[in-house]
Order: sequence, then C-alpha cells, then structure tokens
Amino acid sequence: MAELTQPIDVRKVAAGDEVLARVEYEVRFEDKVIVPLDSKITGHVYEVRSLSKDNAESRLRLAFEKITLKNGQQIPFEYHAFVAAVAPDKRDAIGRSNHGDLPVQAERGTGGLVNSGDVNRNILGDRSNLNAGMLTGTARGVIGFRGMKLVDSPQGPTIVSKSDNIRFEYGTQMVLIVPTPVKK
Repeated sequence: MAELTQPIDVRKVAAGDEVLARVEYEVRFEDKVIVPLDSKITGHVYEVRSLSKDNAESRLRLAFEKITLKNGQQIPFEYHAFVAAVAPDKRDAIGRSNHGDLPVQAERGTGGLVNSGDVNRNILGDRSNLNAGMLTGTARGVIGFRGMKLVDSPQGPTIVSKSDNIRFEYGTQMVLIVPTPVKK
C-alpha cells in the first residue's frame, strides 16, 4: 500500500520523470517488520499520454524500483512494482456524497449503513474508524475516479481514460504488486 507524495498530471509529466510515494502500512514477514510505515517508494513514469485531437485516450504507466527506509537504507525491487489498484486520498474518499460512486462504507444520515450494493469492499469503511477510506491490499483496478480503468499491457498495467486527462492528487492511494517470475 502506497500513497503519492506529489501530484501527477499527464499534461505536466514526461516519461522518465520520478514518482515518489510513501508506505501506508508496515510490511511484515514472519512477525518481523521488514518495511516500516512511512518508508519512501521511488519509481518513474514509463508511459504518459494526454488527450488531444490526435490521442483518443489519456494513458499513464508507473513502475517503482526501490524503497528507502527511514535510516536511509535502500532496498531495490528485484522486479519493478506496478500499480494494481488506485483510489482517491482517503480523506477525499470519505467525503464523497454520491452514494452510487462512493468508494467507502459510510453512514446515511443517522440511520444505518449504506446498502451493501452501494459499498465498495476495496476500501475500508465507517467514518469513525481511523482507517476509514483506506484502500485494501486486495483491491484491484481504478476505484473512485470516473472514466478511468486499469488495463493490462505487455509492459505492465496502464491507467487509461477516454474522457479526461489523468490527474492524481497528493495522497492518492495505490496498491503496488511485484510480479513473481515464472520458474522454468
């Protein structure tokens, strides 16, 4: 789980530009913390295209290469980490009022919770919880951004929009995955 520490706008970035994020949850292995909360994740823009009369869609492909721990130690990924899911900043996610597009479980007025059909299980619920609006690690795809989707390509997952230029604000949440190579 990662959170952007800078905005990304396809009209303002170029292939090769650095992308920075931070770790939202500590990563544990065998009851040991191997990547602490707030470690930095560094990646790059690998493909970018904005909407224009020549381009029918906006495209963005990011890949992440390393984690920098708080003590400065750098841990390179053996294989690039790719975006498996993306959602708005958790504060933005819990503030939405359009229940049909609501990416979190939230209360309607004072009575009861939103019907399960209106709830996106990829984002943690209930506004009173400290983790409200947070993307879950099992989420996949683009959540809470209208007109965007995540498509597979031979080079890696790519975020695509045919209606608007892609723009992610500071705090945009991402699930990153590191592919495991096929053993022969």
